[in-house]
Amino acid sequence: EIDSLGPSLVTFKFVWNKFAPPKIQFFCWLAWINIVKTTNFLQNIGVIQATGPALCVFCKAEPESSIHVLLHCYFAWKVWAAMMDWWELQGALPGSVEDIFHRWDCVNLNRKEKWIWKVIPLAVLWSLWKLRNECIFESAMPQLVDLCELIKIRVALRLKQ
Repeated sequence: EIDSLGPSLVTFKFVWNKFAPPKIQFFCWLAWINIVKTTNFLQNIGVIQATGPALCVFCKAEPESSIHVLLHCYFAWKVWAAMMDWWELQGALPGSVEDIFHRWDCVNLNRKEKWIWKVIPLAVLWSLWKLRNECIFESAMPQLVDLCELIKIRVALRLKQ
């Protein structure tokens, strides 16, 4: 069983799966090791000037860290909750991207459903990041229902290939 080989292998198998294109795998790997290039991250390493706290584009209330934008922001939490609700499941959102993969791996599904289920976290992480960039660079407005539908479409397209 994969779990007996350690937590990193479970995450590795989620991130580097055959259903996600390389750019999504790479992004999810960055999220896993917590080096997504948020404004806060870029300020901390001196790439951009810190003119004040870089706030999350979704909630505009908390500093924009990768964990906040992808997991802990209320908007991100609503997206994760909607994806779980899609499968008629409930649960608490873990504290890290790695924890997401571990908890996601524990759901008891049949083989076909499990493949679909494994694509969802990658699609959610990627879709949140893409929307974050659209909000910053194209002045888009975050729309929960639209994003959730887009995630479902991305999941279906990934599995069709």
